[in-house]
Amino acid sequence: MTILTSDYAYLSHMAYTTSLEGDIFSGAPSRNQYIVIDTKIDQFGYYGVIFQNIATNEIVVAHRGTGQRGR
Repeated sequence: MTILTSDYAYLSHMAYTTSLEGDIFSGAPSRNQYIVIDTKIDQFGYYGVIFQNIATNEIVVAHRGTGQRGR
């Protein structure tokens, strides 16, 4: 199964929420559920999250990007 473009958009949007490993997101347009399998936050403001489609095991990496801290 291929991940829908609308699901990629949904997961990109979810990258702007603070997610923890094990969180499950059920609001994707395809109705697929995605679990957070890892997040990365560093001292420079980078934030990324790795989602896995629970049904197909497909992986999506979404990046929030680098924020400017201290401003």
